[in-house]
Amino acid sequence: MASTIDLDKILKDLGLDQAEASVYKELVAKDDLNFTELSKQTGIPRSTVYRICERLIDKKLIEMVIDHRGKKVRSVDHGTLDYLIQDKEKEFITNKEALESLKVFLKSTVRNLPITQLRYYKGLDGMKQLIWNTLRAEKGIVGYSVYGRREVVGQGFIEKYVLEFKRRNLVDKVLINQKILPTAKKALREVHQQSTDHIRIVPDPKFYISGDTYIYNNIYAVNFWDENEIIGVEIENPEIVKVQKSIFENLWRKAGRLEVQMDT
Repeated sequence: MASTIDLDKILKDLGLDQAEASVYKELVAKDDLNFTELSKQTGIPRSTVYRICERLIDKKLIEMVIDHRGKKVRSVDHGTLDYLIQDKEKEFITNKEALESLKVFLKSTVRNLPITQLRYYKGLDGMKQLIWNTLRAEKGIVGYSVYGRREVVGQGFIEKYVLEFKRRNLVDKVLINQKILPTAKKALREVHQQSTDHIRIVPDPKFYISGDTYIYNNIYAVNFWDENEIIGVEIENPEIVKVQKSIFENLWRKAGRLEVQMDT
């Protein structure tokens, strides 16, 4: 039976670029090869092949062998990979413990920070970080949303975020407008799978929303995205948050409730 293992995907997941993957696959398919042979088989210049092999040796995926004809390289066997797996597991545990300790240390450290802080986020990773930061909320989150972030950051990230949101027993209150209603219902049905009790519609047709706004703790955060850019801003200032929460709460009281459950 032919193997169904996708070697290209495995190598990509391991962080190999296209050239590194080409060299590695050639070594898997053949016996020991020298750099000249590898260059001829892959079409990659010999000097580049040499540098690639150095990186693959560092990754412990190939090894150098020396015989009477000179230096050659070959892919390591599965027994060597067992050792590498154990090594990576130890490294992961060590890094996790170190990060947890650093988190505790930072939480206990009193820093003389300015009253107002401004943090700027750019690109997909920046957007994910800004969204994940909202999990720090102590008494829930309020804000405005167009419910389109899932298409930007991906279903996997949103599902992980929602799971952590629920695990921390957080709640949010979201204001939308009539234009956003169908998108909001679809997003909640597919991801949140809960009622719309925490969402209200501002009836004013002039009420405009773009991107997402999050208000929590002493932070007023805004995410904006379109086909040209992805940006985000966090403003940490208790007075700004007090003003924005006051505006939100006034709109919330005037907004209409959603009676339709997401499972209907």
